[in-house]
Amino acid sequence: MENKTIIQLPEGTNEFTFREGQAPCIRVITPVKYTFDGLLNAPGLFYQKRVAANPEYFNPAKAVVEVDYDQRTIRLLSDPTHPDGDVITGKIFFESTLAPFHLNRGSVWKPRDLGIFLRRNRQYFEDKTTGAQLVAELMTLKITTNGQIETSNDDRGNKSALFTQKAVTNIPVTFSLNMPLLSGGEKRTFVVDIHLDVNGSAVDISLESVDLSEKTFDLIIREMDEQIKIFSNSGIPIVYK
Repeated sequence: MENKTIIQLPEGTNEFTFREGQAPCIRVITPVKYTFDGLLNAPGLFYQKRVAANPEYFNPAKAVVEVDYDQRTIRLLSDPTHPDGDVITGKIFFESTLAPFHLNRGSVWKPRDLGIFLRRNRQYFEDKTTGAQLVAELMTLKITTNGQIETSNDDRGNKSALFTQKAVTNIPVTFSLNMPLLSGGEKRTFVVDIHLDVNGSAVDISLESVDLSEKTFDLIIREMDEQIKIFSNSGIPIVYK
């Protein structure tokens, strides 16, 4: 006897698909893939909250944590092989209020322009009195230069000419700022070096800070290591780029 299958379709049905054997599964309901890009602590917070609600939410055999120190990112993937796996990315962002200072960029300021800028941002001076004095000096900058030329000739064809210029000014060599180095981070104090380039009556000023570079680098490593510790005992593999 031939086997028959009788299927009753609801009234108004316009299409019907009958599948058998090893045909691939058809997705009936499209799951919602959750992706999020945020601050560095985003993956750790997401992991902790999910595990607190459901300890089996992350399967260590499938999940992975990707760490990239160069790009300052940590990425948590619930299942990299699944198109609907959660992907949470955390990144370190530099403090936006630092950019206008043009530190370590070789940018050049005119004394008065720098004075106006620092006056508008005086809240970032570690010492407000020192900051006010620096602004006053920049706004009324006067530089005295002394030039001296030395020449020599040994009558053997060897000649030399040396020009030495000395500039006298009341502008300090350094000043200190107190502000966050990373977005969302605590305030840190760092030293800024003032470099003068005097050419006759023209004066150009650039700002550099080796202290800022060193403290920012150390802070990035420390912040990323702290976040990685959250996953160290989870069983989830941590891979580094």
